[in-house]
Amino acid sequence: MKHFIFFVFMSLFVLEFTPNLAIADTSSEQSQSEVEFQKAVSALKAGDRDLSVSIFTELAEQDHVESQYELATIFFNERGGPKGKGKEAYHWYRLAAEKGHAKAQHKLGLIASVGMFGLKSTEVAIKWYDKAAKQGLVEAQHDLGLFYVKYFTRNYVHSYAWLLNAASNGHATAGRKLKVLSNHMAPHQISEAEKLADMLLRPDSITSKPASLLRWDFKSGIDAYKKEDMNTAFAIIYPLALDGYQEAQYQIALMYEKGEDAPHDEQIAFQWYEKAALRGFPQAQSALGLRYAIGNGVKQDFVQAYTWLSIANAYQDVEASELIEIIDFQLDSSQIKQVEEDVSDWVTNHPKFTPNLNRKGAPRPQF
Repeated sequence: MKHFIFFVFMSLFVLEFTPNLAIADTSSEQSQSEVEFQKAVSALKAGDRDLSVSIFTELAEQDHVESQYELATIFFNERGGPKGKGKEAYHWYRLAAEKGHAKAQHKLGLIASVGMFGLKSTEVAIKWYDKAAKQGLVEAQHDLGLFYVKYFTRNYVHSYAWLLNAASNGHATAGRKLKVLSNHMAPHQISEAEKLADMLLRPDSITSKPASLLRWDFKSGIDAYKKEDMNTAFAIIYPLALDGYQEAQYQIALMYEKGEDAPHDEQIAFQWYEKAALRGFPQAQSALGLRYAIGNGVKQDFVQAYTWLSIANAYQDVEASELIEIIDFQLDSSQIKQVEEDVSDWVTNHPKFTPNLNRKGAPRPQF
């Protein structure tokens, strides 16, 4: 019986203290790894590249994440020439990135964005930039913001949101780039981006997909509009409207008037109709005349209504001729005569607008 009690007691003793011994052993191994890691760092600073690579390699093969990153960085700097270390750099960056190393993830985003080592991919670049940015790496937040603008997607809302995060975290030039980008965006897009900024930092937030915005010509915007993909349509067409393209200005006016991926705003709609009308777009001229006639987004003015409808009619807009017959009784003969003279001068000095569905996208912001 005494032997049995002694056996139970010793068993409990072993069970109680063995885990602590295991933890102590693990802690000892980690401490030794850190000692070796600092030895490699010191060797690298002293210019002993071979010693640092030897130590970093041994540690990297033992899954020491910082060593994987440092080894990758050495090889990345040696990537040039036929004997360059590009593939080795990518290998170690990839291992560190998959373990959650933010700087390694950022570097993979860079590699994929510019196509180093034959690995160009918009989707892969966004994936890795996004992972690093969500961990708070300010350089990744900045670079992801630029990537949405400068490369394929032109997703200005996501670009603004990430640049805003970078600026909030102290990035030196992100604030200036925000000011440049804001000149290419509608006010409601900026408000959307400001709300999105915090959401994008959540680990479970959805990364923007680039495919829907790869094409940036006017026809692509109209196609998106017809498919009722209003977010894409507005994103493509609005920069063209800012760039002065009449059909884009008319389309943006419609979207503000109908509240399609833009707040319903009659005054802003009127302003865009006016821009397109002044540039000679007949449908916008008819729309402008109608709004003057009913006082929609502007003070009612039958002379202006008759003038714009007459200009549109001169360019053979079907809707204009029908509307003229409805409002001409609101003017006396002297007013009608003056309008006819003004219209004649307009038509003489403004050539007929020629549609161009193949109009290329507006220039990108220049930072």
